[in-house]
Amino acid sequence: MTTGKALTVVELDVDIYRLTQCETERVGVAPSRFTSQWGSNATAEIVTDDAMPTGKALALENTGAQDLIAWQWTRPPAMSQAEVRALFRVPSRGSPEVFGTPGIVMRGSGTEGTEGGYLVAFIGDGTEIGIYRIIAGTPTELATADFAWDVEQSLWLLVNIVDIAGGASIRVKVWKGELAAAPSLFTFSYDDTASAITTAGWCGPTIGAAGELVHVGHFMARSLFKTQVETLRYAMSTDYLPADLNAQADIQSVSLSPGTVAIGESMGTRGRLTVQFKDHPSADDGEGYRSGTYWGKFRARYPHLENSAIRLKRGLLSQAFADWETKHYIVQSFDGPTPGGAFAVTAQDPLKLADGDRAQCPMLSNGFLVSGINSSTTSATLAPAGIGDAEYAASGYVALGGKEICAFTRSGDALTLTRGQFGTSAQDHSADDRVQQCAYYNAAKASAILADLLTTYAGVPSSFIPSAAWEVEDDNFLQLLYTRVIAEPTRLDTLINQLIQQAGLSIAWDDEQQQILFQVLRGITLDAETIDEGEILQGTLKTKEQPESRISQVWVSYGVLNPLEPLDDPNNYRSTRATVDGEAEANYGASRIKKIYAPWVPSFAAQTAERIGDLHLGRFVRPPRKISFDLWRHGARDVQVLRGYRVRWDSNQDEAGNVVSAGAPVQVIRRLTSSDRLSVECEEMLFQSFDAGDLTNCVITIDSNITNVHLPSLHNSIYPPLTDQDVIDGVNLTVVIAANVIVGSTSTSAAALDVGTAADWPAGLPITVEINGRAQGKGGNGGIGRGETQGGVNGQAGGPGLFTRVPIAIEFGDAGQIFGGGGGGGGGRTANDGAFTAGGGGGGAGTLPGIGGNSKGTGKAADGTSESGGAGRNTPYGDGGDGGDPGQSGQNGTKNIPFGGAPGIGGAPGAAIDGDSFVTISIGPGDIRGPQIN
Repeated sequence: MTTGKALTVVELDVDIYRLTQCETERVGVAPSRFTSQWGSNATAEIVTDDAMPTGKALALENTGAQDLIAWQWTRPPAMSQAEVRALFRVPSRGSPEVFGTPGIVMRGSGTEGTEGGYLVAFIGDGTEIGIYRIIAGTPTELATADFAWDVEQSLWLLVNIVDIAGGASIRVKVWKGELAAAPSLFTFSYDDTASAITTAGWCGPTIGAAGELVHVGHFMARSLFKTQVETLRYAMSTDYLPADLNAQADIQSVSLSPGTVAIGESMGTRGRLTVQFKDHPSADDGEGYRSGTYWGKFRARYPHLENSAIRLKRGLLSQAFADWETKHYIVQSFDGPTPGGAFAVTAQDPLKLADGDRAQCPMLSNGFLVSGINSSTTSATLAPAGIGDAEYAASGYVALGGKEICAFTRSGDALTLTRGQFGTSAQDHSADDRVQQCAYYNAAKASAILADLLTTYAGVPSSFIPSAAWEVEDDNFLQLLYTRVIAEPTRLDTLINQLIQQAGLSIAWDDEQQQILFQVLRGITLDAETIDEGEILQGTLKTKEQPESRISQVWVSYGVLNPLEPLDDPNNYRSTRATVDGEAEANYGASRIKKIYAPWVPSFAAQTAERIGDLHLGRFVRPPRKISFDLWRHGARDVQVLRGYRVRWDSNQDEAGNVVSAGAPVQVIRRLTSSDRLSVECEEMLFQSFDAGDLTNCVITIDSNITNVHLPSLHNSIYPPLTDQDVIDGVNLTVVIAANVIVGSTSTSAAALDVGTAADWPAGLPITVEINGRAQGKGGNGGIGRGETQGGVNGQAGGPGLFTRVPIAIEFGDAGQIFGGGGGGGGGRTANDGAFTAGGGGGGAGTLPGIGGNSKGTGKAADGTSESGGAGRNTPYGDGGDGGDPGQSGQNGTKNIPFGGAPGIGGAPGAAIDGDSFVTISIGPGDIRGPQIN
């Protein structure tokens, strides 16, 4: 073969399609593609029939006594999910039978006596049509529908079989007259879940009783949903196109525009492939040239071409076809054929599937409340009946009426609810309020979230996502976790773009490897591969400034308060972090502020929020340049999208006029190949690589009031769980309670700040607790004042401020405090006589203070506050004790009469620190109130 001769081929993967109308068959002989499978006493031959589309028909006759005869059409392969359409005419028929004539068999198997498959047939009395399941030669009627038919009529029958959970759905259309008169809806259907036939099989026409004669003038079969595909191949016409390429020379032109990466901002722009074809007369197998044109028939036969795989293949005549360059895309649309015979197919890369008009997360739920519920109801019923099993998970979260999020478990249509979740409040709901299932990602890696969004909601094939490589990239360069409740259907591209921006990612479609690339943003190192000006084709190096991209401040709002409220409202976020470059603002003389609302970033993940600000400010405080150039296509250097390089050219100089020897750090955002050159577009990457400490120094900042912090759980909502290897690698943890912030507790049995036990952390992990605010246990409730028989009730002990069973270092700021909860005051005691009174004990101090005890014969004692215990109730006959101040015991109650039982004892103080032997105060001493125990 001669070398250097270029060839261009386009391949399309389409549903299998076969059609015969007997046009080229010879009259009077047996058909070439129909083989008898069920029954032996039957004939099949081609006859003339002017009522059929081509004037010819396949005549099938039962010459024996069997009730069912079937022929296999051998042109299509065995198919499972498929559609078959036939045109029948009955010149004469036998006596009425259970099995009528004619019909279609699908998923066929076996021979006479072992028949298997689904049969849809006209009932022999001319009034009905039926669906049957046949197993081992035994038929079972599944469903029938009224349909009057008679001899000499054109009878159209279409059967569509698809897989469903636990079986198969058989759907039927039947009509008379012309093909164009087909009804838009199925005439009837049956879902077979009892003894369904689920394996692929052959299809073909059938007849019934002895003596029956049927003409078949049209028989079509197609696979559905791309469950089975075949490849159609087309080529650019040349005088040296090899015959063994088996390509139809229909291509007039090919245009390819690769996608562009938007580094750390979004999915970027999609790559686009456009192929122009020329139309021409065409004869498929069994067709004559009078049967229309190729692309005219193509448009009618493949109406569901969207999302089909298309490949652009380019190579040389001397190359093996397997070695050709191949670009992979998916079809988006087609146009034509025009009156001039032009037909165009447009394709884009698979990330197009995530566009908001194609994919939403979560998917819309169609259930609603059968009846209204009030704010305390913990059960509800979904309607319409059966919607629970059809659309809802066994457990998860739902949004009721767009106002409240509830956790749920489900049995059928019945929901058990936990009300008012994720910052929403329990409230009344009316009948017919919608019940939308939420999507929930909890402490997940960005790589895992992105993969799930693309595969679950966009339908991107999992084979396009190299999950293992994504996870390695995530583990090596990100090491952060993200959390989000998505309470309403939301554009998928919006969700993905937000995650890309908030995690600092880039993604791109590799059209040659047929994979989606995933990369965490990072600086370009000095030892990165360098492209010198001498390698670049002369006159192709171009640079472009981007002054509009400059920023000097980044404001990141994070920690969503209520997922049902607007996510572009800063008041709907717990925290905001601002990253500011004052020097740049002074130099430029003006501020440029970028606001980022970060619903993927969980509460207290200040380090994650600061990383977002650092990334964006580092990249855009000095606007990066766009740099483009061309290289020889088959040179030594193969530049790839998303890779980092350094580009060195003479006019890139420092202030002294010296060439920047290290070159400009760039990341490739677009790559276009042609026959002789490689065109590259890059963006300058100016920010420095993150310090290694960014991946080893885990910081959690508690910057707003909160109760019951379990540090291991909080850590694992922001960072991946730590391992022994992490400790070896120098990972450490710092938790910061910011100034004026109080970490409290809702229970005297639970510490305000629970650092955890040895089971929660790898051995040797350095943990520092930096306290600039306060950790404070719950106050104990005051005791009840009572009469002489029972005596006063003891006050409740206060709760602990800090608990640990692992070594920690505490660093106190100037106002740092650890308080145990104050003990509740003891209840007073008096006589049983109604005239005698006894006061209740005051509540102990706590962020959530103790409640004052009730009194006998008089008012309730005072509740505690965060700063002091509540006053006990004083009476002439028995006083309640005062509640304890932070870290102090409650006072005992008194009795002012000389007889009867004892008054209540004041509650013990909560420990300021439970686990004192594990604590080292490295900066202090701090304000510690309450016992320090083990």
